[in-house]
Amino acid sequence: MLVRRLLAAAVVLLIGVTGLTVAAPAVTALACPGCYGLRDLGDGVWAERDDPRYEIAARGARGRVEFFWGERTTDPRVVFCASDTCYRRLSGGFQRRGWTVVLPPEGATEAAAGRELALAEFHDRAGPVERKIPLWFAEGLAVLVAADDRYVTPPARRIDRCRIPYEQALPVVTADWAVAASDGKDWPFTQAGCLVSRWSYSHGGAMGVNNMISRLENGAEFDAVFRTDPLPTPALD
Repeated sequence: MLVRRLLAAAVVLLIGVTGLTVAAPAVTALACPGCYGLRDLGDGVWAERDDPRYEIAARGARGRVEFFWGERTTDPRVVFCASDTCYRRLSGGFQRRGWTVVLPPEGATEAAAGRELALAEFHDRAGPVERKIPLWFAEGLAVLVAADDRYVTPPARRIDRCRIPYEQALPVVTADWAVAASDGKDWPFTQAGCLVSRWSYSHGGAMGVNNMISRLENGAEFDAVFRTDPLPTPALD
């Protein structure tokens, strides 16, 4: 399933000539994608084959990230694989700088690409304090930023983006994310999207996330910044 594959392997990779000791084949391929048969579609988009869907998906995904944050601090290269062979070759390894996101054959959508770009943006903004932030928050924020309507309602419908009752989302806070989100389970993404959506609404969206990062940088702990007390259900738009 797309969710499991994106979570497990469509990760953010380093492009460049440093750090090649980690997943060297994948990193080397992304340092020179043309050397490995990938086609340059322009504007930082590479793919195994020419397909207008890729450019449309990447452009839309970037727009979703910009819509939430107002701007982007990252500009990852986006690689679309049309085959499992390509995806397996390129999706191994993780480094911190020079972002590239790799999408599997079924990932050529604005929402799928948007989630990966949103994760890269958040990781870049959070910097060292990312270690204080649980995975469920990062994934829930990515779902929200990407407006992935599998897990949150479309923004035009409600300010409250929860697809489930708020109380049903709370258990994700204490769950082991790696276990909860394994085997393609959608439920934890729905839970995380609900909690982050409601928190974001009540804290000013991107401004609230930036304030959270600042407080964490100044020594606060995540639990003191992110409160899970049930908030009033926001009104309809």
